Amino acid sequence: MFARIAGRYDLMNHLLSANLDILWRKKAAMACGPGHRALDLCIGSGDMALAWVREHQEGKVVGLDFCRELLERVNKKSGGNSRIIMVEGDALDMPFADGSFDAVMCAFGMRNLADVEKGMHEVARVMRRGGCCTILDFFRPRHWIPRAFYATYARYLIPLVGRWIAEDSNAYEYLHRSVRKFLSLEEFSNLMTKVGFEDIHHRHLTAGVATVLSGRRKL
Repeated sequence: MFARIAGRYDLMNHLLSANLDILWRKKAAMACGPGHRALDLCIGSGDMALAWVREHQEGKVVGLDFCRELLERVNKKSGGNSRIIMVEGDALDMPFADGSFDAVMCAFGMRNLADVEKGMHEVARVMRRGGCCTILDFFRPRHWIPRAFYATYARYLIPLVGRWIAEDSNAYEYLHRSVRKFLSLEEFSNLMTKVGFEDIHHRHLTAGVATVLSGRRKL
């Protein structure tokens, strides 16, 4: 599915969010903090990694994704930026040693994992103790404003625009389905605690439509 829409991935993201996704990623990059070596999990088309290198003047980002077409797009967008390294691989079985990263970030990718808990165990494994994990995502909403957004805009308008521009309405119907099946913010916070994170806090963006959730790997 992601390979099919890779060519119009950025256009759809920016159009459907009215460019708010750019601001959301900037906020997430700030929350993630600096580090010598960061991991962008489910890097997609690279906007989160690019936001991080713009926000932090030092350090490198390793971008992991299982979709080669998206990794190729990152390479083109970054202009071969030496601070961004692409790795094709599985988020549930990452090809990295324990404690490899100072920071881990994931923007709108955690919902796509077949096993979210296993994915978070892997995140904890590859992080150094004291490192920061930042998740930017659409958690299953409880407040009426984001619930109304997903019940109307995400369920009906997004697939319609997807059919018109990306010629793939099924891929954009996936957004509504994945949010409906995803964890709530409270459930995800509890999961982070379970796998070894502390000092967990969040920041709602755009009336809670998106949320940045951060925590530190226990020492």
